[in-house]
Amino acid sequence: MSTAANRILLVDDDIELLNSLKNILSVYKFEVDLASSVNIALNKITENNYNLVISDIEMPKKSGLELLDQLKRIMLLDIPVILMTGHLEIDYAIEAIALGVDDFIKKPIESNTILKSINNLLIKSKIKEKKDKIDPNINAISWSFEFSPYDFLNQNIPDHILYLIKKSIYLPIKCINELSVCLEETITNAFIHGTLMIPDSIRQQSHGDYRSFINAQMKTDIANKKVFVNIDYCGTKKTLTFSVKDQGTGFNTQTIDANNTLMLDFSYSTGRGLNLVRILSNKITFLENGSRIIFEKKINEN
Repeated sequence: MSTAANRILLVDDDIELLNSLKNILSVYKFEVDLASSVNIALNKITENNYNLVISDIEMPKKSGLELLDQLKRIMLLDIPVILMTGHLEIDYAIEAIALGVDDFIKKPIESNTILKSINNLLIKSKIKEKKDKIDPNINAISWSFEFSPYDFLNQNIPDHILYLIKKSIYLPIKCINELSVCLEETITNAFIHGTLMIPDSIRQQSHGDYRSFINAQMKTDIANKKVFVNIDYCGTKKTLTFSVKDQGTGFNTQTIDANNTLMLDFSYSTGRGLNLVRILSNKITFLENGSRIIFEKKINEN
């Protein structure tokens, strides 16, 4: 993964404007990358670390607002984002502010205006980074959560957990994406199988029947069951260890074959999600008849 001080990504479908802005910013010693679409921008952001993203709002296929939403809500990045626009309608502004935009710049772009915005945001970002930075003397952190079926049905638990972890330690984007999948699969497994006890036969029926079954389960004592998520961070080993435990009866862990070379064989309806966790994590262990799953993830830069 490439890194550089004051590295900026410019996003616009106007190639001439991109090159013009790059020339201006390069004079002031900024390292600038260009992207002519949101998809190209997302690929570059996944592969590199940027200090700032400057994007046009109006673009074909996907807009700057969609890019902003992806960065702030889906990828949970704290990277500052400036949106460029020829005319800023109030609805655009309100939506962009709700999504977490850091500043707006009106087209045509004036060099002094964009430089002022960039410098202000980079200073704020550095201050925030210092405030959020964890004490280097702390080599261990633990988090403990407990969630009810109601929580599972009404909030994105993996995103909530990852957000809290990211506030304390640095996680590369690749690691965030892989952990998101691992948490999604283990927590879903804990609720669908262990807590709500939804059989495969119900899961294969219509969505209406599926929801009816869940609603019926929520009227029983099952609604009071918990799923416990415990996380331990070891700074010296750069490792996160996750324990996900439900209050169900467990499952046949033999279905998760440690020697299965066809881990993502989609001809089988069971075990695919946990086999995916096996691939994306560094170690997975099943305890208490499968009602407790532990997986480890090393925080690597590459």
